[in-house]
Amino acid sequence: MKIRNGFVSNSSSSSFVITVSATFPNVFALAKHMISKREWTTGRGNDTELRQNIRNAYTRGMDPDTPLAFSTCNYNTRIMRDGRFLLVSTCTNHEFDLDDHVVILSQQDEEDLQQRHNITDWDAAGFENFLYDTTLWYPEWNLTGKAPSSDLSFDQKYCNLHRDYKIELQDGSVVCPACKRHRKPKI
Repeated sequence: MKIRNGFVSNSSSSSFVITVSATFPNVFALAKHMISKREWTTGRGNDTELRQNIRNAYTRGMDPDTPLAFSTCNYNTRIMRDGRFLLVSTCTNHEFDLDDHVVILSQQDEEDLQQRHNITDWDAAGFENFLYDTTLWYPEWNLTGKAPSSDLSFDQKYCNLHRDYKIELQDGSVVCPACKRHRKPKI
C-alpha cells in the first residue's frame, strides 16, 4: 500500500481513513460535517435539507453507520464504516477540514482491510473502486443502490438529461436520481 501522509489521491479525487471517535462516532456524523463544509445552497443540492434528511433517517431508526453517498463537485463522496474506521472517497475541490482526523493505518490494519474487502491494490484507484462497488444510501434522493457496473455503456451509466451518474438499484434496474426514470440495463 502506498500512503501519502494519510491521504491517497489521484489529483481530482481523494481517499482517506478516519478513526471512529467522539467527534465522528458514525457515518452520519462525518457526512453531516462534510456536507456543512461543502456549503451548497442552490443548484445540485441544499446542504440544510440534506443534513435534515440524514437526521430524519436516524430518527426513523436507520442505522447511523449505513454506508452513504452524496454529491460533490466531480465525484460523489462515499463513506462507509469498517470496525473502528470510517473509509472515505471524495473529490479534492472541497475543504472538509479533516486533516487532524485522518489516520495512517498500521501495516496490520491495511492488510486486514484489504483482505476483508478483497482490495488487491490499496492505491487511490483500488480504494475508490471498492467504495464505488458498495451498495450505498443516497440521502439526497432517498435511494439505495450503487454506481452502475463498469460493463454498461456511457449512455447507460449517465442520464442523458442530467449527465449525472445513475444509480443501480438492488433489482438491477438503473435510475437517474434526478428524474427517477428506471430502465433495465443491457449488458
